[in-house]
Amino acid sequence: MVTDPVTAPRTPVARCVYGAFCGALVMLFRHFGAYEQGACFAVLAANAVAPLLDRAATAARGWGGKIVES
Repeated sequence: MVTDPVTAPRTPVARCVYGAFCGALVMLFRHFGAYEQGACFAVLAANAVAPLLDRAATAARGWGGKIVES
């Protein structure tokens, strides 16, 4: 579910941050959460942040906000 091409970030830097963020959320939800399957909640939260990661990565590189397909 994390690698879904529709909801995942498009830039390579954003993909690395997205993967690390989702992995950290899974660990936190499983350790502190009340539900056994914290991965679903982690994927939903990471997907909500994915457009922001793309926008931040493109702004940091100075691409003028264009998303580059890779």
